[in-house]
Amino acid sequence: MAKSINFLNTNCLLRYVLGDNQTQAEKVEALIRQGVQIETAAFLEFVWVLQSFYKMSRQQVHDRLKIITDDKRVNCEKVLLDEVAALYLSQKQVSFLDIYLSLVAEQKGGYLRTFDEPLSKKMPQQVQLVT
Repeated sequence: MAKSINFLNTNCLLRYVLGDNQTQAEKVEALIRQGVQIETAAFLEFVWVLQSFYKMSRQQVHDRLKIITDDKRVNCEKVLLDEVAALYLSQKQVSFLDIYLSLVAEQKGGYLRTFDEPLSKKMPQQVQLVT
């Protein structure tokens, strides 16, 4: 059975937005022109790599994330990722991952439970302290 959906991993996302390997960036662009699926796990790692390895600011990370999520040929959790990206810019002390987890918990009718007291104070509508 032929597989027809192309899924992209973090490495592809990085090559595409960084353009540090032009050949690979062009190959990713060709795949995107056909339409691709990108799972949220790839975006979570993408943000982490841009911050930790490439030492990018939140604004730089946000802008590169939006290059991908705003592309109509990319199938992903666009609405959720847009909300996470917006909070990522405004909640300077909260990680992209914690924002994502707290919004998913809220969408599913629950709370993100944590021992991280500062996080529970920064996002009290979505996060509750484990006591």
